[in-house]
Order: sequence, then C-alpha cells, then structure tokens
Amino acid sequence: MAKSQKPRKKRDHKPTGNSKVTGEMKGKARVFKKPKEHDSNWPFLVDEVVVTRPYRDCVAVSLTNNEGQEVMLSLNGWAKMQLKLENVHDAGYGLKGVSISKYIQAGLALEPLTPEGDMSRIRRIYKEARERNLIRLSNEL
Repeated sequence: MAKSQKPRKKRDHKPTGNSKVTGEMKGKARVFKKPKEHDSNWPFLVDEVVVTRPYRDCVAVSLTNNEGQEVMLSLNGWAKMQLKLENVHDAGYGLKGVSISKYIQAGLALEPLTPEGDMSRIRRIYKEARERNLIRLSNEL
C-alpha cells in the first residue's frame, strides 16, 4: 500500500459497549446501537435493537416502539413463517433498500432461546431475561 493511501475504515455495527447481555443470555442475544456518526447503512428506524435466535433458524429483532412497548419482529422468512412474527419492514421499523443481512448472520451465529417453536415460551424467556436485567439497553444502565 502506498504511503499516501490510508487503510479504509471498516463500517461494521458491533454490539454497543454501553449495553449488556449477561448470565444465561450471553451467546443468545446481541444488542446493536445506531452509530453516532451519520451512517446510511443503519437499517432500522429505532436507535437500538436486540437480535435473537428464538428457535432453530429463525432470527428476530426486539425493539421499543413509539408507544414504549417492546415488540419482537422477524428478520428472516423462517421467523415470519414458523413463529408468525411480523416482518421488521412490514411493521414499519426497517428501511427498505438497506440490507439487514449482517444482522441475520449475527442472529444465526447465536444459540437458540428454546428448542421448541412455542412463541409464548419464547416471549416469556425473553421477557424474564429483560426483567432480570440479563439484557440491558444503554438507557437502562
């Protein structure tokens, strides 16, 4: 590489340093936060999301909606089909035309929350983890 060329900065959305995933949820959830600098590659309309793998190859994202309620939405077709979750784009929380593939890949690298595809159990596991502060967002620290 010539001296005048600087290495290009890699723009990868890594889990936030301010958010924590602890206890038995470690390896089962990842928290992503919108970068402070303007980045047109951030695919969500909220500032912070939790990516999980609820069941088998299903990848979901949990986020806080405009009313302050936490909702779980599908990131891939398996989650939409198997768990009957609304797609993040259809729900209005994803930017169309911006790829979510790296978040799907991050979700597939996680351990599943449960071996069964029972959505009520998946929601209960996630809710208990949030209540026990095993998954904390930056505004909760």
